[in-house]
Amino acid sequence: MTVSFRSALVCAGLGLLMSAPALARTTAAMPAGVVAIPAGSASFIDINLAGWTSFGGFGVTGNTTVAFDIGAGSAVTGFTYTGVSFTTSGGSWLSELTLSVNPTNGNAATEYMDWAPSLVDNSGSATHSGSWGGTSGGPGPFGAGTSFTAADGLIFVTVYEAFDDPFGDTGTVLDATISAGTMRVFLAPIPEPGTYGMMALGLLAVGAALRKRRQST
Repeated sequence: MTVSFRSALVCAGLGLLMSAPALARTTAAMPAGVVAIPAGSASFIDINLAGWTSFGGFGVTGNTTVAFDIGAGSAVTGFTYTGVSFTTSGGSWLSELTLSVNPTNGNAATEYMDWAPSLVDNSGSATHSGSWGGTSGGPGPFGAGTSFTAADGLIFVTVYEAFDDPFGDTGTVLDATISAGTMRVFLAPIPEPGTYGMMALGLLAVGAALRKRRQST
């Protein structure tokens, strides 16, 4: 059988398309408002996911994204999700929906936390509870990531698809809708300067009491 040069080029092009990832991990579009978390006072953030939608790969404009100011130097240590109910559409699979937490000025290739609540390679509806790095879900297409420090205090939480369905629509078709569920993001906040001052005063008071006790004995 004779294969033309043109046919070979078409076949090679299709092969490259089928092996390409959904989208490269880049900085996602930030929402207009930033939710401020009081510095040093919060060890976690509870986020209502009801109504969140995903349209495509990481950074696609239609993906719901919320930004938080957790305080400069604070760290994100993990997250859990409870009763996350979602339905796929447009040919998307349940296993493609990915929950994601990221710093705004970190290394997009290494500083993030991704987790896919479902492992079902089929369309439909599902409800899941679990945690980042746990056993009831699976890592996103770029791995589960790692804990990270938000140097400027800004982080964003988003959802995205591990694969863009229908293939090549570049985020114009709805892939999944979350109808209910809560996500809790755990923080290791940096204490406010006033807190350090109180700690110093406390240590001085303890030291004075110890000296007084030694003198009396």
